[in-house]
Amino acid sequence: MAIGMSNGPSAPKGFEALLTTLVAGLQQLIPAKSTLLVKGVTMTQAQVVSALQAAIAYYSAVRNQKAAMLTALAAREAQSQAARDLYNQIKAALVAQLGKGNPELGKFGFKVGKAPRLLTSAEKALKAARARVTRKLRGTLGSRMKAAIVAATPTLQLGPNGPTLTPNPADVPAPSGTAAAAPPSGGTTAEQSGSAAPGSSNAPAGK
Repeated sequence: MAIGMSNGPSAPKGFEALLTTLVAGLQQLIPAKSTLLVKGVTMTQAQVVSALQAAIAYYSAVRNQKAAMLTALAAREAQSQAARDLYNQIKAALVAQLGKGNPELGKFGFKVGKAPRLLTSAEKALKAARARVTRKLRGTLGSRMKAAIVAATPTLQLGPNGPTLTPNPADVPAPSGTAAAAPPSGGTTAEQSGSAAPGSSNAPAGK
């Protein structure tokens, strides 16, 4: 937020301005030795002016402090970005030196991020196996069709000879080729066609 610079206290305003104007009028128009009856007490012009000036001092003190505060705020705003840049540079240097996720960073007031968890040997093998199955399933399809295919998680078994991967049944492709069509119900194909097998006869054997 931009803050305007102040060149000094502003002019009296409000009730302070009324008090200041009253003092000026008394000093100009009322002789110093003249007296006034104020709240049942006889006071000389000098006494009245002195009492008013004491009240004005409280108002002017606030104006002076406000002007000083505005000046200080403007100075802070002017160097705020430089201070933030310095902070970020020092933070980056400490993170690089101590390592991301180091608990010691919290002592500098930095939020400590979680260090990435290292995968176990079984998790690494499973990740690699799944990647291989996914690549095989995608084959030579287009990039969009490839992206739509993801291998299901295979089953990894750790045996004496190393990890063994069992693909998910849904990822196993069907055998190549088609099965032979079943003959229609009601008889064999030969019977359906009405022709006899070679060398056979339906006539009765002669004597």
